[in-house]
Amino acid sequence: MIDTLLNAIFRCRHRRLTRPVTPVCKVGDPHGETYVSCLDCGKRFAYDVKEMRIGKPLDPPRGTSVLPEEPSKPSRRRKPSKAPEFLRNSGDSA
Repeated sequence: MIDTLLNAIFRCRHRRLTRPVTPVCKVGDPHGETYVSCLDCGKRFAYDVKEMRIGKPLDPPRGTSVLPEEPSKPSRRRKPSKAPEFLRNSGDSA
């Protein structure tokens, strides 16, 4: 009960939303459901384009993250370059 009361007082009210987004594939055909996202908490909600109303919350998408699922291989470091010969020989006195 206390948790419900605190959520009612302090939860995100989803007042700042993105414009409706409809994912499309490369061909341009609709690929998924139209949704809006809260700019404060990131939660997604279904959006009815015909009625222009926000619907129920959507489950977080799977496999559509910006970052790759598997960590990338570490990049190879370049070998340190040798100093030019005139710098290597500058300390020698002949």
